[in-house]
Amino acid sequence: MFLEGPHFQIVAGQAVVDAIRASRATVRPSASRPGCLDSESLCLAQQHDAAHGVLGAEIIQSNYGCSVRYDSGLQDFGLLASARRRDIDGTYEAAVAWATRWQAEDPTRRYVWTRRP
Repeated sequence: MFLEGPHFQIVAGQAVVDAIRASRATVRPSASRPGCLDSESLCLAQQHDAAHGVLGAEIIQSNYGCSVRYDSGLQDFGLLASARRRDIDGTYEAAVAWATRWQAEDPTRRYVWTRRP
């Protein structure tokens, strides 16, 4: 469903992710793609979350090391912190530390995750 499975790791904001997972249970399944959610219903749910201040960030690997970006196109996947801008030093540890502080600024509406190799 939402950030579940062996390829995702929640770094901060597990309670927010759990609440989003629970709300996604109401999104109807896709009629044409088994195992997927209906795109229109999912977009409405994501827009609802964003309108209520829910923000997610992803720690990613870039050409400059690890960076932190918004995880949604609703925020244009904008960079929050990067080594190129010298917000962090590019290490995974620095990205986790920065992202954890960012999440703690609004712990009931922010979450951070990363993809596992």
